[in-house]
This record gives sequence, C-alpha cells and structure tokens, in this order.
Amino acid sequence: MLNIRSYADVTASHLVFDDEPEGLDGPPELAEPPQACAARLRRGAARRIREHRERARLAADTDACLVEAMLRVSKIARETAAREGRPSLDAPFCLASVPNLAFV
Repeated sequence: MLNIRSYADVTASHLVFDDEPEGLDGPPELAEPPQACAARLRRGAARRIREHRERARLAADTDACLVEAMLRVSKIARETAAREGRPSLDAPFCLASVPNLAFV
C-alpha cells in the first residue's frame, strides 16, 4: 500500500502504465437504420447473383469448348479411319488431343 500524504508526494514511479490495448477502439457504432440494412442486403444479394451468373457463363463456355474439341477429334479420327479403309463408326481417338484443341 502506498503511503501518500499529498499530491506533491506523487512521483512518476507511482504511476501505472498499461501497454495492453483497450477493448474499445473508438466510439460505439451507431445502429443501422432498417432502410440501410435492407439496401445493404439487396446489394449483397445482387452481387451474389451476378457472381453466380458469371460462374455459370464461364462453365458453359468451357463445356462448349470441350464438346467442340471432342467432336473435332472424333471427326478427324473418322476421316483418318475412312482414308485407311477401316470402318469409321467406332474410330478410336486419343483424349490427350481434346484439351489441346479446346485450348486453341
């Protein structure tokens, strides 16, 4: 216990410094009005819908490229089999060539 008789007896050694950050970083946040909350929720929903549509569009484009490449490879394999005199109904083709054509 400190034995302090007056304010004049207080020195810097009596002061306690707390270096820990306090729980409050500023004034408390104001409550959001209902109209602002509804607008924020609508903006978030619209953003998510746009992102979903963009992902679906990219997936559809990728699928279309892959299907087109598979049809091309199949056509090339059938034409090659026809030139060699083999039946072209079940012409085998290499799946490794599909991504190359899809990329192009």
